[in-house]
Amino acid sequence: MNAYQLLELFGRHAVVLEVDGEKLRCKAPRGFLNDEMLQALKQHKAELIALLSGTDPAAIPRRAVGLTALPLSFSQRQLWFLDQMEPGNAFYNVPTAVLLKGTLDVPVLEKALNELIMRHEMLRTTFASVDGEPRQIVHPVMALAMPKVDLRDLSPEAREVQVGMGVDREAKAPFDLASGPLLRASLLRLADDEYLWLYSVHHIIADGWSMGVILHEVTTLYGDFLRGQASSLAPLAVQYADYACWQQQRLSGEALAGQLAFWQRTLADAPPLLDMPADRPRPTVQHYAGATFSSTVDGSTLRGLNALARQTQGTLFNVLIGALSVLLWRHSGQRDLCIGTPFANRSRPEIEPLIGHFVNTQVIRQRLDAQQTFAELLREVRATLLGVHAHQDVPFDRVVEAVNPQRDTGYSPLFQVMMVLQNTPGTAVQMPGLSMTPYGTGSATAKFDLAFEWVERDGALNLLVEYNTDLFDQASIERLSGHYRHLLEQVALDPKQPVGALTLITEAEREQILHDWNSPAALTQRVDCVHRLIEAQVARR
Repeated sequence: MNAYQLLELFGRHAVVLEVDGEKLRCKAPRGFLNDEMLQALKQHKAELIALLSGTDPAAIPRRAVGLTALPLSFSQRQLWFLDQMEPGNAFYNVPTAVLLKGTLDVPVLEKALNELIMRHEMLRTTFASVDGEPRQIVHPVMALAMPKVDLRDLSPEAREVQVGMGVDREAKAPFDLASGPLLRASLLRLADDEYLWLYSVHHIIADGWSMGVILHEVTTLYGDFLRGQASSLAPLAVQYADYACWQQQRLSGEALAGQLAFWQRTLADAPPLLDMPADRPRPTVQHYAGATFSSTVDGSTLRGLNALARQTQGTLFNVLIGALSVLLWRHSGQRDLCIGTPFANRSRPEIEPLIGHFVNTQVIRQRLDAQQTFAELLREVRATLLGVHAHQDVPFDRVVEAVNPQRDTGYSPLFQVMMVLQNTPGTAVQMPGLSMTPYGTGSATAKFDLAFEWVERDGALNLLVEYNTDLFDQASIERLSGHYRHLLEQVALDPKQPVGALTLITEAEREQILHDWNSPAALTQRVDCVHRLIEAQVARR
């Protein structure tokens, strides 16, 4: 764990750090400063004092001028190799659709997009193999042409069909990493004052955080240019390729070996597969076919979950991952399980405004005991997450390589279930003269068996479950989502219940079992001999 990650972790747990000359004073919740945290404070004391005093000596340097074939970051390398194994796929497309209503100046929008491309090198980068090694090639110029389709003359029904086809086409069209561009955009005109703006990137150049940066900066640039002004965006201190070069130098040798040793210990003898009950047998090879299902946890339950997080000196993420562990255990019967989760990996201020792939996936291994209360489970989750935070720098593919789990082409290594709580920047954006509304693009792919994505919005918690359609039907996912929400409602009210006593069945399911499937009419119906039943059927015909 570096000094930036320590500050991020302390902020999440309400830890206050103050500089007093050459001393560092710390106020933390009871139990937080265990031996590991104290050791980390001592190890990074000088860096923390420098950071808090505004004199950080370790900023990411700009790379040497003239370098053209640049190294990939660790997370990019993983995506590049995956693309080489299955070229022409859309697994790692990141599509977005925004409904625009009002007066849109289309040339100004195109100008804003092209200015964004000039501002961020990553948007004009392609990837090639140089002497057998992947390299990123930054192009001095890469112009974006935005196709426009006018649907105003169509009937509402035909227009809806064309919109659906356009959204689907945008989401599924593959990118060519070698030729680029890896950002594309198009515009569907639905009415005189209504447009659907579609844009997509390949995940190798942008993560979820980056999508927020793209939307924020395009809307800012659009407003600037519409008013006849130059860009008001602050210059970028570094570019993504600078970060990739710095990361290669920094994460090597003893620093890397120490973190890998942690993961080898943590994941030793971990079960290779979380075998959830499925509607169909698992294929021998993953096809990544997927769909999504969404639901909501109400504001009252959310307030209870946040209160529980504070009581247990944790975060909302801790509560959600704890409840998910219970859900997966109760459905699979496995008490030892692994869940993947992405880390934004943006703890340094100079990389916060960049577009690029910084996110790194790590594994949360949890062992459950039916007798422990949910509050006790949360204490274990907290301890687990502190260890994961401290060793989050290691690229996931290096963790897989070091742990060397049992491999199978039918499922992903180390974990098959992912959970995400979106905490990407949520600054409201607006284009002058336009209202902007997100337009759901859905998903036709699934990288894992199950992925649970939580977003806190408008005082409620929205859950989107992406699932592998080779394994699951929508009805099963609806039921699973209902069980998850029901668990959260229970622990929000009473976290002192043993996890083995928490119920999965919702009130609607209970009603169905007790009344629909066991109605008095069904129980008292007279059963005839087989030949009588046949005769009765003949008489009815």
